[in-house]
Amino acid sequence: MTDSLQRNLGVSHLRPAAWPFPHAIADQFFRPAVYEKLRHEFPHIGTSLTPGNGERSLYWGDDEYERHLEESPSWKDVFQMVQSQAFVSFMIDQFGDYWEREGCTLDLSKARFVPYIEDRIDKGRPSLRRVDHSPHELWCRLDFSESKEGSYGPLHRDLRRRLISMLVYLDRPKDAVSFEDGLILHRCGIDLQLVHRLRVGRVPKVYSLVRDRIARTTRVPARANRMIVLLNSNRSWHSVPKVQPARQIRIVVSSSVDIWA
Repeated sequence: MTDSLQRNLGVSHLRPAAWPFPHAIADQFFRPAVYEKLRHEFPHIGTSLTPGNGERSLYWGDDEYERHLEESPSWKDVFQMVQSQAFVSFMIDQFGDYWEREGCTLDLSKARFVPYIEDRIDKGRPSLRRVDHSPHELWCRLDFSESKEGSYGPLHRDLRRRLISMLVYLDRPKDAVSFEDGLILHRCGIDLQLVHRLRVGRVPKVYSLVRDRIARTTRVPARANRMIVLLNSNRSWHSVPKVQPARQIRIVVSSSVDIWA
């Protein structure tokens, strides 16, 4: 691990689980002293950035984002850690046994980090409006997110250009006593295989609620300084229960084009 990774992370490697699709969970993801600074210096997210569903977010490219990095050396250091070849290589190494078998079309030995800002419009689109980089040129996002009202995220997969998707919860247990279900991971059964063939990445809310209750799932409770990272393959179906107010960061490693067969 590089100095930046060692300085910030409380883990030196992850232990991926195969069921119901490749993912990894790590408690004490940030070093305790680092975590306390990050929690204390979590940005105030203005109401003007509310995208709906009771969630506020702050993205690289927002004026407030740049200003916060200048005001918080701890978050700036974590941001620079994520925006690096070392971080990309670290995440690729953790899932070394899974990439090819899960259908990743990239030769990840050729993966190269490039700095790139995916703007607010492109973040929600299945494809970028303009592709400036080759498939092996990978870039990263680090988003701040805060749920004020609690919202339900129906069963979905993340965008097919994503290599991995990560959540790190920033609340203390006493601040999140009702956080029994931070994320629900679903096995890709016949129904979801059909949805995949139809090239759909999200199922209707009503069906998602029913499947959450009756399907065999893996539930990952949200805990302070807990990280969960999903290998974003065609099988990585997950939903988000309606939760109480919470703060978290979302990190992705991404290509500019679809990378899953």
